[in-house]
Amino acid sequence: MLLKMESGTNKSTEGASLEWELVLKILFV
Repeated sequence: MLLKMESGTNKSTEGASLEWELVLKILFV
């Protein structure tokens, strides 16, 4: 999961990383 987040943030902007955090939170909850 961390690798996916890193690759996502590298390709996308910081805003996308925030969306990733929300997605991860939803998955964890």
